Amino acid sequence: MNTTEIKSGTFEAAKVLTDELRQVEREMLGVETRLKSLREKHAKIRSSLEPLSGLLNENQLAEIGYRSIADSSKARVLDARMTDGTRRVIEKLRSQLDKIWKVEELQNFIEDSGLEVSDRYASNTLRKLHNQGLLIKVGRGLYRANDQLLAIEGLEESDYE
Repeated sequence: MNTTEIKSGTFEAAKVLTDELRQVEREMLGVETRLKSLREKHAKIRSSLEPLSGLLNENQLAEIGYRSIADSSKARVLDARMTDGTRRVIEKLRSQLDKIWKVEELQNFIEDSGLEVSDRYASNTLRKLHNQGLLIKVGRGLYRANDQLLAIEGLEESDYE
């Protein structure tokens, strides 16, 4: 095989990968545009619903599954910036909602799953989830899932091992 054939093969491979990359970028732009549109629609619906909620009693609100803006702000949407480790911690917490978790247990779980993380990773992640109202701190280094942890959208079982 001569160098011209090698260069030609390299060029073809690079061309194919570049074309694929451009296609993925176009698809990502479409998704971002769709997400922006959905967020705008969500805001319009929310602003239309909020005044109506003041006209309903608590039983009616519960029956339709209404969440106030303050309550729904606790229902976090997981996004691409959330680390795999955080997703794994959340899913582990969701797997046993009544369990009281030790920081060390979750740190070992993350490390055993093959992720290379700092020795404070679980502690920092749990503190952040607690600050967001998704966990209840029951003691030093001890946490329990809050019901709000179930309200997190965008995390499928397939996102977790």
